[in-house]
Amino acid sequence: MDELSTLYEKKIQLTCPHCQQYVILIKSGYTCNKKEGRQIRYKCNLCLKTIRAKHVSLTLNDLHLKRQSVYSKIENGERKPVRQWEIYDGKNANFNDYLDTLSSIFKRDILQKKVKLLKIQNKKLIDVLPIADLHIGLSSDVYTTDEVNTTEKYKEYCISAFSKILHDTPQSDHLHICNLGDYFHFDNFKKTTTKGTFQSTDVSYHQMVDIGITVFINIIEIAQTIYKKVTVHSVAGNHDYHTNIILLKALFFKYENNKNVDVVCNYKNIQSFTFGKSIFIVTHGDKIKKKLQDVSSAYFSKKWGECEYRYIMTGHIHHKILKEQIGYKVESFGSLVGTDEYSYGHGYKAQKNIEKITYHIEYGEVCRKTYSKKYLT
Repeated sequence: MDELSTLYEKKIQLTCPHCQQYVILIKSGYTCNKKEGRQIRYKCNLCLKTIRAKHVSLTLNDLHLKRQSVYSKIENGERKPVRQWEIYDGKNANFNDYLDTLSSIFKRDILQKKVKLLKIQNKKLIDVLPIADLHIGLSSDVYTTDEVNTTEKYKEYCISAFSKILHDTPQSDHLHICNLGDYFHFDNFKKTTTKGTFQSTDVSYHQMVDIGITVFINIIEIAQTIYKKVTVHSVAGNHDYHTNIILLKALFFKYENNKNVDVVCNYKNIQSFTFGKSIFIVTHGDKIKKKLQDVSSAYFSKKWGECEYRYIMTGHIHHKILKEQIGYKVESFGSLVGTDEYSYGHGYKAQKNIEKITYHIEYGEVCRKTYSKKYLT
């Protein structure tokens, strides 16, 4: 029996390059080709993957003998050896030499190849980024709340936070940005809501509008570098019923000739869009609360009946609520805005977070990620 055949009978104990566990390699055969000749093929007894000794001829002196085993039978009253095998390992004084031997034995082509990043963007998927109640223009101090909020710091935070969200593993090549209302904190020069409730702020109306439009343009510009197509939906809230029109018009004129960005210039309080078997209803949620399903199915009856998955997205309440009913889901999304005097006085202390959701053209929602305000800081 030649040395290679003798080695074939052995069991070698070492670290498997696949599962990285110290295991016994079991003989599984030979591999023959014209370039490399006859090579021994082993199999890991843990992960069952094949390991070949390529490019280097393995000799019996390369491994340390741990123990010998003999299988014998009794014939004519005498015990005769039928088969003998040996187990080798590297747990000895010459462990460094053993490691050098192993590194040459398992020198595989795959380790020398560059790993190519997979394109995870999929045309059968869309990413949806619901932005609820950012309240740009809100301010507070330690005299009225437990935190200090300024509009300038919030501007920088929003740009940084949305950049981090958008760069985090995009699943598709199309992003829908859904502004769910109350993007601005107040709605006029008197610094009140649409109905006249005074709001605490540290900026003028002109400055608030300028900062709000700047933040939204930055979000779209970042999204353009990641997604092939960006669609913007925006509905008004009870804080910015009129100012939302300014935001929409500014974005529309900015990206009117941009083929990659579609700003839906729709001023209705309830809007919808579809993707495959899914329909999405977008509204602030302050006017229609308990009748969202009835109103949605009435306003968008054709699309509602054709789609298997129905999602109603709202904001307004600044905290997360998800209700799954028969045939549809109603979801209110959280907000990243800080706490002002009104929220602090009424005990509104919900967790601050935002979500990015992925939907499939056939199966509806397939993935979502939640980002906390502290994580995005």
